[in-house]
Amino acid sequence: MKVKHIIYTLLFVLLLTGCEKEEVIINKESLRTVLVYMAADNSLGSSTFDKQNINSMLNGATEVSLNGGNLIVYKDSPDTIPQLIQITPTGKRVLREYPEHQNSVSVATMQEVISEVKQEFPANSYGLILWSHGSNWFPSKMQTRAFGQDKTNWMELSDLQQALPDNGFDFIIFDACYMAGVEVMYAMKNKADYIIAAPTEIMGSGFPYSDIIQPLFADKTDYQSICNNFYSYYLDSSNPSATISLIATQELDQLATATRNIMKTSFEKTKEISLNDLQRYFRPPYYGMYDFDDYISRIAPDDLYAQYRTAMDNTVIYKKHTDSFLPGYNGYYITHYSGLSSFILRDSYGAVNKEYAKLDWYKAVYE
Repeated sequence: MKVKHIIYTLLFVLLLTGCEKEEVIINKESLRTVLVYMAADNSLGSSTFDKQNINSMLNGATEVSLNGGNLIVYKDSPDTIPQLIQITPTGKRVLREYPEHQNSVSVATMQEVISEVKQEFPANSYGLILWSHGSNWFPSKMQTRAFGQDKTNWMELSDLQQALPDNGFDFIIFDACYMAGVEVMYAMKNKADYIIAAPTEIMGSGFPYSDIIQPLFADKTDYQSICNNFYSYYLDSSNPSATISLIATQELDQLATATRNIMKTSFEKTKEISLNDLQRYFRPPYYGMYDFDDYISRIAPDDLYAQYRTAMDNTVIYKKHTDSFLPGYNGYYITHYSGLSSFILRDSYGAVNKEYAKLDWYKAVYE
């Protein structure tokens, strides 16, 4: 997906950095613009993880690593009003300030910011990093939080689908917990060509931005290096806990078809599975996120499983995981890793099943 834009010769931007003069930014079309959408008006911002990540970006944003591209951050934190910031080799430049009580996880706000960034920083390709809390597909009324938290407001998966333009990005990176669920990936399949996400939690430090800026802005985005740098960062930590997956979204329809064929013949076998035997990707109070392949391999006949396995290999094109995830803190060992999690329908879930039935994945696989 490559999008061409008319070159903007001059863009006049008032810098809100305490200077009274107005600077002229000459902004020609670049190779790539990456927007980090940082919804941090929550416990992550209170813990200053947002500031740590901004500093990491500043440390990594050299002229060489940016490669002529634009690194733009929308940041809404507990102690500052929402701002649009450009990260440059010489520091950060505040481009705009927004109303103090703006809801950064509303559809309207996200659409406005994305549109503004694309207009002011036209490029041949676009990337989006979604930074906040996350809880897979679960709606906020079913969990303590859903994707994207701003105080007591949450962005549901359906809201995120509405907020993001179709074919708007070459890639999306979820710097948020639990988002590499097959249900989430299927909902995002028309939004970007590639998605990087984790089926587990992501530790509070998030992505090591100083290490991933160069592969983000390489002439050809180096997705594998982004994944490897993330994995290595946590592998070298005192408590190694990390998973990461690279998803080719154009393959998700085939994966849905292969899964649907299995469910038509074998869904009833789900009742015979003990969930305690499956590879889980959650820690309490979360629930319902199990390894997709570990589940399917237990119910599928051999011929249909082979078709499904081919579709999975084409969809999850790169993956890494540590041997365990916070085992001393209600965590678990990782012995089966397909790169995607899945919810498993059970009669006892009741109202949760009704919410699940609203998802595009459910409609594609179960109806």
